[in-house]
Amino acid sequence: MTFPSDSTMPDIEEKTEVIYGEENTVKKALHDFSVVKEKVDNCINST
Repeated sequence: MTFPSDSTMPDIEEKTEVIYGEENTVKKALHDFSVVKEKVDNCINST
């Protein structure tokens, strides 16, 4: 994705993952938070 108004933004691949199960969700969140360099957008539903 490119933002024309800000040429310093790198091209980023956006994707959506659906992860099922409490253990899988926690593992994925901990992994992602450990490697993030700048920002994380996250949405978790308790159901």
